[in-house]
Amino acid sequence: MARLPRIRRRNIRVGVIGLYGAGKTVFLTSLINHLRNHDPKRFQLGDSPCRVTVFRELAPEYNLPRFPYEQYRSSLVNERRWPRKTTVTSNYVLAYARSDHPLVKYRLSLLDLPGERIMDLSMYGSSYRTWSRGILRRLQLEEEYREPAEAYLRLAARPTTSEAVLIEAYRQLLRRLFCGYRPMITPSTYLLPAKTDDLTAIPQRGVFDQTFVGLGPDSQFAPLPERTLSQNRDLEKRFTQRYNAYVREIVRPMANFLRGCDSLVILVDVATVLAGGVSSYHGCRELLGEIIGALKPGDSGLPSYVLREGTRLTGDIVPGADSLLRLAIPHINRVAFVATQVDRVHERERQKLAGLLKDMTYDLIDARKEQSWGLQVDWFACAAVASTDSKQNGMIQARLQEDKLDNVIVNYTTTPVPEYWPEDWSPGDYQFPFVRPSIPLRRDAPPRHLDLDRVARFVLA
Repeated sequence: MARLPRIRRRNIRVGVIGLYGAGKTVFLTSLINHLRNHDPKRFQLGDSPCRVTVFRELAPEYNLPRFPYEQYRSSLVNERRWPRKTTVTSNYVLAYARSDHPLVKYRLSLLDLPGERIMDLSMYGSSYRTWSRGILRRLQLEEEYREPAEAYLRLAARPTTSEAVLIEAYRQLLRRLFCGYRPMITPSTYLLPAKTDDLTAIPQRGVFDQTFVGLGPDSQFAPLPERTLSQNRDLEKRFTQRYNAYVREIVRPMANFLRGCDSLVILVDVATVLAGGVSSYHGCRELLGEIIGALKPGDSGLPSYVLREGTRLTGDIVPGADSLLRLAIPHINRVAFVATQVDRVHERERQKLAGLLKDMTYDLIDARKEQSWGLQVDWFACAAVASTDSKQNGMIQARLQEDKLDNVIVNYTTTPVPEYWPEDWSPGDYQFPFVRPSIPLRRDAPPRHLDLDRVARFVLA
C-alpha cells in the first residue's frame, strides 16, 4: 500500500527556562533522547499508541549555537555526573512525524537559555529609571535584601559618590546576594559574561574578579534613586546609555526569542526552594512573577476583545478557521510549570511538589489567563532522568552525589514534603539530598523518567 504524502506542516517552538540549577539541560537532553529513540510504551505522546519518527536534525534558528545534546548525554553516561551549567543560549531543531497524525510533518524548535539571563527580564520594556526604581524598592522594603544592601543604599543616596565607588559597591552587593542564594542578580553579566566563549571567564561561587555589571569594564551601570539622578545628570546619562546598550544586546533578543515561542516550560526545583528557607521562596516567586510579567504569555499584541470576537466570527463562518487564526499570530499559548528532580523525594510525595508549585504561581499566571487569548496552563511533577527507587518502607535508594564512591547505593529518608507552604521556615529545615544520574550506557536507550512524556504531550499538542 502506498504511503500517504504529508500535506501539512506544523512548526512548534518551545522555550525552556528556569532558575539556576533547575535542570534545563537535563530536561532537554532527556527529551531529545526520547524523541530520537522513541518507544511508545515508555514515552506516551498521544491518547492512543503513537510512534514518533525523526526524519533529521535541522540547522538552529536565529544563528544560535546548536544545543550540544551528544556532549551532555555523554557526561551523564560516562562521567556519571550532571552536565555543567548552560552558558549560552542554544537551539535544537528536528523534523519528525507522528503515527497518529499521518498527514502532518512536524518541525520542533527547542530553545535553551542560561538561568542567569532570566534575571534580566525586568529590564525588558523598562527605562533605566523604571528599572532602578524597581530594584531599589526591593532592596529597601524586603527583609532578605535590606541588610546586605545597607552599605550600597547609603552610597547611592549621596549624589556626590563617584561612579567607580558606586559600581564597586553594587558589585559587592551582588556578591553578597549570590552567596546568600538570593536570585536578584542583575545585570546577569556579573554571573555570566556577555561573551561566554571562554568558559574560564565564568566565575566559581564567590569569585567575581573578572565579571562586570554591564557589557564590559567601561560599560557598567547600577540602580540609583531619583534624587541622585536628578542631581547628577552626567552620571544618569552615562548609566542610561550603558543600560540601553545592555538591553539592546542581551535582554531584547532573549525576550523576543521567548515571546515568539508557542509553548513555555518553566522549571522550578521546588525541593531546593524548600531547603533554602522562606527567603528562597520569596526570591523564586518574585523572579517567576517577573518572567510572566515580561513575557506576557497569551499576549498576541492585539486587544483581547478583538481576538475573542475575531475567533468567534471566523469560527462561525468557517469551522476550524479560529484555530488557524490563533496559529497565524505568534504568541505563547501554553505554559507548563514543572517541578523538577522529583525523584529526590519518595514516590508517595512527588505530587505534593507540583501542588506547592501551583500554590506559588497560580495567582501570578491567573491574571494573564484573564487578559489573554486562549492561554492554557498546567502544572507537573517531573524527573527527566529518574535516578532513585522508592521502597515500600518509605526509604529511597540511590547513589548520593556527595559520596566519593560512585557505585555505592544507599538507602535513606528525606524530610516529609508539606501539603502547603509553611508560614515561616529556615534554611535546612527541609533536606533532600542530591543524587548521581542513572542513565543507560546504550546511546539509543533513553533514560528512565517520571512524567516527562506528560509535559511533552502538553507543550507539543
